[in-house]
Amino acid sequence: MCLFTFTSAYLQSELNQLKSLFSLKLGWGTGSKKEIWLWTAFMTIEPIGSVIGASLAGNVLVYGRRKALYLVICCFLLSYIFSQLMGFWWQMASRVVVGLGIGLNAVTVNRYVEEYVPLVMFGTAMPFNTFMGKFGSFLAIMSAVVLPPAKSDPDVVQESSAWRIICLLVVVWLLVALLGLCCCVKHESPKFHVHKGDLVAAVKAVH
Repeated sequence: MCLFTFTSAYLQSELNQLKSLFSLKLGWGTGSKKEIWLWTAFMTIEPIGSVIGASLAGNVLVYGRRKALYLVICCFLLSYIFSQLMGFWWQMASRVVVGLGIGLNAVTVNRYVEEYVPLVMFGTAMPFNTFMGKFGSFLAIMSAVVLPPAKSDPDVVQESSAWRIICLLVVVWLLVALLGLCCCVKHESPKFHVHKGDLVAAVKAVH
């Protein structure tokens, strides 16, 4: 579960490392009003998507916590695909979709930890989940080391494909999270089954 929080935080922070690249590839004038407006739109559209995703999470969770996490994975992967298409509206679509995934992920992971983790371990699991989120943000910041230096020639920055490495890391984190979900968390939580009135499935989930 913590890997989902880690990936979510990484996605929230990675865009900050690519501002100079967007300025060149999308033809923004440095410091122009157009650039300021576009960058503001880029930075605000993802939180808006997150609010929508979190608002819709309750409707999604009734179908299963695992299904909600699979939907989060789909959102993050779709966002990655959009991010590889260097165009303003593709990037905006990427931010909207990732926002939806981040909002849904925030609600789903906390609910899963609350329902799945034994009470004796809950005091450790929740802080560790928060730590993984901060670590994901930290790694996104550190990923900027693969980019050309800030004072590089504009042609060097524009021709560099190192930014794709930053985006590709998202796929790596998601594959690890998916593997953990498939191998380590194979059932819905017992509380979910009890809420659905399926006591047989709840007993199976415990054992």
